[in-house]
Amino acid sequence: MINLHDQIDIAAHRPIMIAHRGGVIAPDAPENSQNAIKLAAKQGYDMVELDICCAADHVPVLFHGHGGRGGLLVDCGVAGNIGDFTRSELAQLSYRGTDQQILTLEQALDLCVHHDLGVMLDMKTVDANPLPVDYLQQVVELFTERNMAHAIMTLSLRPEVRAVLPATTLWPIR
Repeated sequence: MINLHDQIDIAAHRPIMIAHRGGVIAPDAPENSQNAIKLAAKQGYDMVELDICCAADHVPVLFHGHGGRGGLLVDCGVAGNIGDFTRSELAQLSYRGTDQQILTLEQALDLCVHHDLGVMLDMKTVDANPLPVDYLQQVVELFTERNMAHAIMTLSLRPEVRAVLPATTLWPIR
């Protein structure tokens, strides 16, 4: 797994290949799905960008469109926003035309560890309100439990995200 705190390791991986929207997208591999992450690993990517959102019960889940503006309706055939549903409710949904379900960040990170993939974290929000503290703490705990702090970068400049993820690398890497 790439070490983003080690310039020698970064240089050894150049160019750093990052799979957008949670992996390699294909008809049976929707964005941010288990199959997309597996395809990214199979095709030799160093990292995957994971788009995470806050479910109603503050569980971090993967979804690109944050569920707003018809995202769940378009992708899963259900009206509503990600933040309107709990993790257990979201687990009942599948992406249209596939058997792929909306993953939790925990499930996605376990896949990334198994496949030796670093993570570019994109924390999606519906509005300008601060993200819930317990949600952010879960994100930190999930990375920490898996010893992945060296392999995480974030795109977020939001103050509450930077406060809990101060050691993550900000893009771009120099």
